[in-house]
Amino acid sequence: MIMMNRYELVPSPVFIDKFSFTLNIDESDEEGLTSMVLDGLRGNDRLFQPISGEWRLNSYCYQFMFDLDRAQGSKCRVYLKPYRENYAFLRFEFNPHKAGAVGFDSISMMLALMLQDRSDNYLYEATVTRLDVASDIPDVRPDDLLVYASGFRKSQTVYNHDGSGLETIYIGHPEGKRRFCVYDKQLEQRERYNRRVPPMTRAEVRLFHRMHPLELRHLPNQLDALRIIDGRNFPDRSELSTNVNFFLDSCRYRGVTAALQAIDSRATRRSYRRRLQELDEAGHWNPTTIWNAGWADAVNPILRLFHVEEIPTTRRRRRRRRRRHPMTEPSTTDR
Repeated sequence: MIMMNRYELVPSPVFIDKFSFTLNIDESDEEGLTSMVLDGLRGNDRLFQPISGEWRLNSYCYQFMFDLDRAQGSKCRVYLKPYRENYAFLRFEFNPHKAGAVGFDSISMMLALMLQDRSDNYLYEATVTRLDVASDIPDVRPDDLLVYASGFRKSQTVYNHDGSGLETIYIGHPEGKRRFCVYDKQLEQRERYNRRVPPMTRAEVRLFHRMHPLELRHLPNQLDALRIIDGRNFPDRSELSTNVNFFLDSCRYRGVTAALQAIDSRATRRSYRRRLQELDEAGHWNPTTIWNAGWADAVNPILRLFHVEEIPTTRRRRRRRRRRHPMTEPSTTDR
């Protein structure tokens, strides 16, 4: 008897983990704005903290940051006066998930201070340049998952320094407008901040295409292509054929996308894709439910920052489905 559904993925609703926007400033205001920032930096004003080398951008001349939430260690980084002509004059970058209401108030006050009576006009012409939308999956590591994205042929896997386990899975071209990143959040917190947290995997989509803040209100589901399958529910490896075991090992070390591309036979590739789709349908990763449950709450504070009408919040319940296990029970077309 094959045991199934012993484990269940319980992903959180989506939240925005990183957000940046730029503003084009009139030449008549550039000199005064730059002077104000330089005076704050030289005067050791707490509001204008210098940015450490880790977060500096070589494309901008002047850079500073200010606190959003000290308990969370959340800050907003500000860059101004670019070296390149095709860059906007002013850039803001922060983590909305850690900012909180006080943090967004701080950003609004900083914008009002820097832009003065023309802040509304400049914010109306703002451009979103980076948007990271994430969902956390507790009690699971990337090693336990099969991850791929429909329609994406480029993938990369990164292992821990000691080679003990999978650290990150990238899907999509590094210079593309949309890229998926599934990584070990527990390892990141331990190595970067020396924090002890339970096992957790973060699934993230990174958007680099430029858009107006108004477009955030109507942004379609950006997780729609991402597929995550819980490999912990697979039966004992001894019950699987040699070819299936080899494919699963290849998925783990190279990623599902690369493992499929390494198979020469088109019929075999179609068979594995079909079985992966069946596993996906029987799993608990539902991009539509995850997106709908969290997008309005995640984006509304940002929309308020730009004086854009908010999204009504809605909640949908997820239905659980139990299916046969495709890796051990092939369909009749495979026999």
